[in-house]
Amino acid sequence: MKIVDATPDMIPEIIEIESSSFSVPWSEKSFTDALNSERISVRVAVDESGTVLGFICFLIIDEEAELLNIAVSLRSRNKGIGSSLLEYMMDVMNSADVKRVFLEVRESNIPARYLYEKFGFAIIGKRKNYYSNPTENAILMQKNIIS
Repeated sequence: MKIVDATPDMIPEIIEIESSSFSVPWSEKSFTDALNSERISVRVAVDESGTVLGFICFLIIDEEAELLNIAVSLRSRNKGIGSSLLEYMMDVMNSADVKRVFLEVRESNIPARYLYEKFGFAIIGKRKNYYSNPTENAILMQKNIIS
C-alpha cells in the first residue's frame, strides 16, 4: 500500500467508499472541488494495482488545519489503512509548521474516536444536533502539535 495524491479518475472509487461509510456522503462535486482547491489536500491509499483502499481530505490555513474527511473501504478496514492515512497527514502538518489540528466526529462513532485519541486528539467540545440522518451531536477534537 502507498499513499498518493488523488486524481480525477479516482473520484468514482472515492465516492463508492464515501457512500458506504457515511449516511450523508460528500457529492462528486464536493470531491472535484476539493481536488481543484489550492488549500485542500486529497490523498488516497492504493494497493499494488492502484485500487483505492481509503482516502483523507484535510485543509491547512497558516498554523491551523482541519481533517475534513477520512474513510476506508469496507473490505480494507482493520488493516491499519486509517492509521497510515492519519500518520501521513500528521507528517504533512509537521512539515507545514501547523500548530493545531481540528476535527469533528459523530458522537456514536467510537472506532473513529478511538483512532483519533490514539493519535493524540482530545475532546474540546460538542456541537448539538450537528449531523443529520440520523440527527446526532458532533464531538469536536483538537491536537496541538509541538515542533
